[in-house]
Amino acid sequence: MSGHVDIVVTVRAPLDEVWAFSTDPSRWARSGHPVQDFRTDGARSTFTVEMPLTVVDRTLRYRVERVADEAAKSVYSRQFDSPDLRYGHVLFLYTPTGVGTQLRYICDFEVMPSAPITDEQLVGELTRGMCRNLAATADRIEGRTTEGNTDV
Repeated sequence: MSGHVDIVVTVRAPLDEVWAFSTDPSRWARSGHPVQDFRTDGARSTFTVEMPLTVVDRTLRYRVERVADEAAKSVYSRQFDSPDLRYGHVLFLYTPTGVGTQLRYICDFEVMPSAPITDEQLVGELTRGMCRNLAATADRIEGRTTEGNTDV
């Protein structure tokens, strides 16, 4: 089995502003996506994510290698070093529209048979979490919330 998540939000702001804001790791925690052990080397970054699971009383922990392609306005990342994930691949695509910027999150993954969660359950977890995170990012960029507000 495997899982697939595809979420699109429109941010009412110019492409370069959305790119700069959403690719700045110092802002990720305030939009609901905290990371640990962040290291960067040019466009390539590595970090650790701990994702609390709501369907089981457990946290999914994995490492991420992320490559930002500013010219193409896309970010590719792969998840690794987790006993629960066979693989995980994420693509963020940024596309200008007539009203702002379309931000698209695409994730394909497969959990290990021994994982405490199924592919279908993880689809639900990722969909709920990324919808919240992308909405919070859009709200911050569009000025509906302030930088100090961590409730979003």
